[in-house]
Amino acid sequence: MIKKTKFFGLMVVVLALMSSCGMFSCTPTEVTVREDDDGEWRIYDNRGNNQGSWTVEEGDTITWEVTGSDMLFSFPLDMGTYFELNDELFADIDSVNTGPENEERRIHLVEEGESLRLTVQKLENSDLENRESGKVDTVMIDYDIYVFDAEKYVIGNSPPYIIIQRSY
Repeated sequence: MIKKTKFFGLMVVVLALMSSCGMFSCTPTEVTVREDDDGEWRIYDNRGNNQGSWTVEEGDTITWEVTGSDMLFSFPLDMGTYFELNDELFADIDSVNTGPENEERRIHLVEEGESLRLTVQKLENSDLENRESGKVDTVMIDYDIYVFDAEKYVIGNSPPYIIIQRSY
């Protein structure tokens, strides 16, 4: 009986480790922003894969590790609809060149060696009733990362995207 219990406990631990980005596919929520061999700046997951965009779910926390330079992150003004923000995080609003026109966006400076953490907001309790239908809502959020030392933007899907899936 003791051997079966130890084996079962070991299997639970192994399966838990495998399911957290081990052998099974999962959403990378910790990424590094760094310069590539070709001089371009990109976003990489912990396996070294380019992550121009990825899908997250409510409650996920995304962490960007910033290496090699100070960087300015910019998101749409309504980012507070999707992410938990405090008074200091993305409190500044600036006009950012996002193509042929300037657009006001929320900005936040992250110094080299530091990280930025954003948590995807959970649905309000009143929305929980809608989950029974099995409907999945997808929201694509574009964001920019400007690299000061290189004087260029991080490339991804031009711009990179975060895709938030919410099940109703």
